[in-house]
Amino acid sequence: MTKRLYYAAPSLLEFRAVVTAIRRTAEGVALVLDQTAFHPEGGGQPADHGYLGPHRVVNVTSDAEGSILHWVEPGDQPLPAVGTRLQGQVAADRRRDHMQQHSAQHLLSQAFVRLYDWQTVGFHLGTNTVTIDLSTSRAEWAQLLAAEALANNVVFQNLPLKINIYRSPEEVPAELRGPREILTEGSWRRGLRVVAFGDF
Repeated sequence: MTKRLYYAAPSLLEFRAVVTAIRRTAEGVALVLDQTAFHPEGGGQPADHGYLGPHRVVNVTSDAEGSILHWVEPGDQPLPAVGTRLQGQVAADRRRDHMQQHSAQHLLSQAFVRLYDWQTVGFHLGTNTVTIDLSTSRAEWAQLLAAEALANNVVFQNLPLKINIYRSPEEVPAELRGPREILTEGSWRRGLRVVAFGDF
């Protein structure tokens, strides 16, 4: 299993890691590391890009065993051997854009919960747009503007960001339980990650 450095240090862009495996498939070649700051695609968020040594990382995915696969573009340099230590460099502009958009999505999603009890059932973060799928069949324009205003109010307060990871359902505070807690038994392997801006 790959240690996910981005959970504890989301602003980390440079790191060193050891190659633990090389996977070759019809889709290309992926390097598996003992630890990584590269965020994989998933949950509506695209993958980080960047470099591992001289190799350009063009996609990052995760597998069922908890390993992070860094898909590299074939280049002039030979692939590193297992056991090689590499310098990782995450593309800063792409990471910052994803962090800002994803954080904004969480703020807006919570605004819809607080105002109308509409749950977010899906979202997609793209280059030019972010879409949020809500548990309602109809939304009035005034409701959308009210949710936007509430989310903006939280941003303007410049509240401290706090991240908690709960390892079992029993650890989750009662106020966080509800319809969004749909994790299966196996999902607790990495825990439930809760991001809060103040008490929001």
